[in-house]
Amino acid sequence: MAYQLFLLIVILPTACLASLPDFVQDDGISKDLTVCGGTIESDSGVITYSGSPTLSRGDECVWVIHLQARMWFSFNFSKFDINSGFLDCRDGGVRIYALTNLVGPDESQRYSFCYNDPPPEEFFLGHTIAVVILHIGSQNLSPGSGFELNWSGRSIDPLRTKHASAYSTLPEGIVKYPVTGTYPTSVAATWLFKPVSNVDLSISKIGLEECSLDGGEDRCACDALILYQIGTSGQLNETKRMCGEEASVDFSNLKGTFLLAFFTDLEDLRGGTGFTARYYPNQNITPATQSPTTTSESETTRTTNTVTSTVKPAVEFHIITELLPLRHGTVTTIKFGVNQFESMTGHRCGGMLQGTPTWQAINYKPHNGHGPHERCTWTIDGRNHTTFSFKLLQPVFDRLAFAFVTSFTNADVPLMANHRISSSNTTFESTVPGSLAIITFATGNESNYGGLYLYFRSVGPTPDNTTRSSRDDSVLVAEQELIMHPVEPGYYKNYELSSFLVNKPNYQFNGESLRYNFHEKKQGSINDNDFVEAYQFHYPGGWTHYRRLTTNNGIFEHDDIVLFIFVSNYINPGTGFIIDVTRRINSTTGSVEIK
Repeated sequence: MAYQLFLLIVILPTACLASLPDFVQDDGISKDLTVCGGTIESDSGVITYSGSPTLSRGDECVWVIHLQARMWFSFNFSKFDINSGFLDCRDGGVRIYALTNLVGPDESQRYSFCYNDPPPEEFFLGHTIAVVILHIGSQNLSPGSGFELNWSGRSIDPLRTKHASAYSTLPEGIVKYPVTGTYPTSVAATWLFKPVSNVDLSISKIGLEECSLDGGEDRCACDALILYQIGTSGQLNETKRMCGEEASVDFSNLKGTFLLAFFTDLEDLRGGTGFTARYYPNQNITPATQSPTTTSESETTRTTNTVTSTVKPAVEFHIITELLPLRHGTVTTIKFGVNQFESMTGHRCGGMLQGTPTWQAINYKPHNGHGPHERCTWTIDGRNHTTFSFKLLQPVFDRLAFAFVTSFTNADVPLMANHRISSSNTTFESTVPGSLAIITFATGNESNYGGLYLYFRSVGPTPDNTTRSSRDDSVLVAEQELIMHPVEPGYYKNYELSSFLVNKPNYQFNGESLRYNFHEKKQGSINDNDFVEAYQFHYPGGWTHYRRLTTNNGIFEHDDIVLFIFVSNYINPGTGFIIDVTRRINSTTGSVEIK
């Protein structure tokens, strides 16, 4: 892949040129920040900001941290003295945000700390970019003395994201990305601006790749350019999310600090041409006494500076950053409880889904923390079709978590497809035969970051031997449950492909088993060509076919999920079957059955 460039051209009065500092390049290893605001690209480091002896009223400092070869932040404060007169820290505090385009504006992880809501000993943040904001209100008479924030990246980034960043306090400038050609995949770039006065911003020539997935998915979850501003209480507010192709988007009278963030996904389609952004004073200003700065920092960037004369009284200051391949790292596991996150948004753990030709998503905690011993199973009804397609949108990050894609058809059981997705699979895409699919997300004995983000659709012709009257059921057994099919007195349907999932609460994953007793409602109530297949789930291996059940071999025990598939082929259906499921507590002294 050709290396890509971004160009930052900052136009400034000649009088400011003498005070322009030397360009600083970051080697990406344990860098420290001690000034009010900036960007840094490093897998570990410290932000220190202190007053003399106290912080000043009206302080607003913004830092953007890019991890390099790693992801998932671990934070801790070695010093924290920020006071506020409010419980929500509105007039004094430190706010920390995860920056990503993969969730909506109000769904990203965030923290807010002050004296009234102090930080924990250690806390965690997903993704690879964090925004740290110090805000001191203008009426805060006792803001405190400052803070020292340490961070480190906890696990290798399987996407090998290409990072780039820049920071400027100059009154006017232009950003063009890429300088020439098309941009690469897996880019995370930010431009942080703190001009001395209010500015207007014009973003033009926006040409970003669209998602290849059709349907109702948010197209900005693929490649996106996002504008953020800082609110009156130090919040990071998303102003506009741009994707696709647009001629121009204009913003008037931006006040204070603003941030542009650009994200690209793993897909390399026709190639996006990027964008051009120009900001300039909203009105005439008097040059400030503060020396403006422009820096661009990265452990994996090669950077050059050039200063060229233009029509007086202005000059151009170019920053050209070339993205280079990232180095490899080692795997580290993080531990935390799911209650440590401020926002735990996400879809349900399991459920019944309808397969259609339009792409749909299973979006379960992809950007938050999961608990131990989670067993989430989604049953996808694709009985109008004969084929499923799957596409993984985000890797399963936890090395102890796995996703399993299994499909069935009544033409050929026990299994049509049985795929296992682990943290080593940065991508997964498959088309498999089947009219019924079971998606399983299973975790180990630890809490960790990340969940499952999987696209699916059901395509192909309608099978001629599967009835739409087939039944799907999911049962959670705490003590005892009875599965009866059909539920009402009478006969089951011809050409059924029905499923019955049996799970148990998370707290029972300590060796406890469920006991299954399968029997026909009466002798001969399942005809000769009709049958029930039993499948057992084993962590971390996945689904295996256990056996075809009859009244003579219908009693067994298992300590994880169990799936029953019922297939009817005979022209004269029977009256069905019953499965009695009972909790058993296993111990060193034997098994105790709870009735």
